[in-house]
Amino acid sequence: MFSKAIDIFDTMIRQDIEPDVVTYNMLIVEICKKEMLSEAKDIFDTIIRQGIEPDVVMYNILIGAIYKKGMISEAISIVYAMTKQGIESDVTCEILVDALLKKGMVYC
Repeated sequence: MFSKAIDIFDTMIRQDIEPDVVTYNMLIVEICKKEMLSEAKDIFDTIIRQGIEPDVVMYNILIGAIYKKGMISEAISIVYAMTKQGIESDVTCEILVDALLKKGMVYC
């Protein structure tokens, strides 16, 4: 699936089809499945530079992938960036609380 996603994305670019946030979400999902977080973050940074605003789905994809690698402080930083953009989500909070609970950083 990963190589197919990359092929489709590359074809879009070659045909001057502008990827939208949904296209980037699909690409980032596949990249995160391969645990290529550096590449996923690079794409995230690139779309911001291109003026495309990430949506809650994209933030949640990244936050989930980053916390699964144990990078809690980085996941929290992304949540801060998301809220600065004015995006709020109960799902994001659930992802973050789950991460903190699993790491023993909060207790119920």
